[in-house]
Amino acid sequence: MVRVNQPWLLITGLSRALAGVFATAAFGLIRSDIWQVTLYTGPLRDAVFTLLSIRTPVRLPGQSDA
Repeated sequence: MVRVNQPWLLITGLSRALAGVFATAAFGLIRSDIWQVTLYTGPLRDAVFTLLSIRTPVRLPGQSDA
């Protein structure tokens, strides 16, 4: 069953997306002005953004709603 589904093709298909994710993460860690945004938003808005980012569902292409 695993051989028929070919899960290793998922890794090669997502390689460009993963490269974009790693580049975005590196940019966010390196740039200091992104970290300074929290100084202007305040703790309440930071908490709301955190909860919304955790709550936001991530759907993969081809994933059904059921």
